[in-house]
Amino acid sequence: MNLGASTPSGTQIRTIVATNGSVNSLSNQQGLSYSITNGNSAGKFSIHSFTGVISTAGTVTTGESYTLQITVEDAGGLQATGNLAINVVAVTRTSFYRSTAGKSTASLACNEPAAIQVYHDGSGTLPANGDKVYTTATGSTVFNSQTLYHSMAQDPAGASDQKSRFRTNSSGTVSDVGTC
Repeated sequence: MNLGASTPSGTQIRTIVATNGSVNSLSNQQGLSYSITNGNSAGKFSIHSFTGVISTAGTVTTGESYTLQITVEDAGGLQATGNLAINVVAVTRTSFYRSTAGKSTASLACNEPAAIQVYHDGSGTLPANGDKVYTTATGSTVFNSQTLYHSMAQDPAGASDQKSRFRTNSSGTVSDVGTC
């Protein structure tokens, strides 16, 4: 799997799923325990022993690669292992400008100048639905518009831009983009 270099510590990146063949249940009342048994000497990753959720536990740098050996053990001591390859890749963020104050309706937001620089992880010049918006180029903090609308433009003057508006949810994901 690829992992962005600016992924914050504590981010859930993968869930390991295992089934205890001697117990007929999909929940972890199967007595399974998950652990990272090799490939994590720098301590950059953690795994929740009950759920199998792997999270970042430190800063990763572009170009690094890890092969984590994951061991799953049942209550009787039977084990299975598998590897998870992680490649740390550069993350590109595109800057754009948003309005200072959020507005309760899209039409009100369209009347606001876009003057605050923010960043998104999408492929376009402006974010699209599903892209994430960040307050920093490193992506360390998502922009939560608290469901309020903001105007957006490619440059702070906005003279050459088609005026648009957007809003995000609490995780910074764009949920509503439109032109003004």
